[in-house]
Amino acid sequence: MPPLTLPRRLVIVANRLPFSVTVAGGALTVGESPGGVASGLKSYLGALDRHRPSMQEYHWVGWPGGPVGETFQDDLAAAAARFHATPVLLGETEMEEFYQGFCNRTIWPLFHYFSTRAVRRRRLAGVPARQ
Repeated sequence: MPPLTLPRRLVIVANRLPFSVTVAGGALTVGESPGGVASGLKSYLGALDRHRPSMQEYHWVGWPGGPVGETFQDDLAAAAARFHATPVLLGETEMEEFYQGFCNRTIWPLFHYFSTRAVRRRRLAGVPARQ
């Protein structure tokens, strides 16, 4: 049997990036992203760096955790480069209905065995209301 070979490139597409941004006091602040997926994947990538140095091509795609105005685009790009990431920016409505709504109120409870807490609203899933 041939030896197992691991891929040399990994693309991670998740709701959240491994970092979160906030804008306060006229500055963009970058911090650790909360949550299990980001934490788990960061640990996995750290293990790869230690045990498989050849596996250094990885890239995150996801939301940076908050709104970022035009003024801070260069700061966001610099943070994203440090984390091998491409931020997907969401507007206020998308953040409320998709991320806070559908992802946190429907998907998260369903996949964490809290199905009775899942909110089922067609609007949150982007599905038009029945006619």
